[in-house]
Amino acid sequence: GTGVLSTYYIQPTFAYQTSLSRKATLRLDFQPGLIKKSINTDHSIFGDQIVRGGNVATIETLPQSRMYFDAGAGALVYTSNYWVGTSFYHLNMPNESLTYGAPSKLPVKFCVQGGAKFHLEDRKTNYNNNNITLAFNYKAQAKYDQFDIGFYLKEHILNIGLWYRG
Repeated sequence: GTGVLSTYYIQPTFAYQTSLSRKATLRLDFQPGLIKKSINTDHSIFGDQIVRGGNVATIETLPQSRMYFDAGAGALVYTSNYWVGTSFYHLNMPNESLTYGAPSKLPVKFCVQGGAKFHLEDRKTNYNNNNITLAFNYKAQAKYDQFDIGFYLKEHILNIGLWYRG
């Protein structure tokens, strides 16, 4: 059978921004969250039901829901042409398990991103703001990681790009 797993998030983001210089800006953020996961096993069939004939109640006792606190934070430094930032998710490594006695800690997720915009013409005469933007994003959680790199070309009203997802 099929069970229905539902997840609900309430995760506001609070940010603070300050100037580091005339050209550089720092933005910090904090994201507290309350997450509720629940499962409906009414239409699920467990092994003990099959062994006992299939149309009987299960002896499995699963909690129907779990609510937990989750926290994330990040920072971004940027100018009009360059940016670099970092983000951390699940800083408190919450237990998201729906079973008794078997914790399932959510590992911290780490991201770093950055990029640069290069103008194709002299900025004083570049009324169309034609440019090439290079960008990257690296993220890692537990033993998994991913590195993405790409670019955008803006020429008048045309904006195209290409990304490699590693």
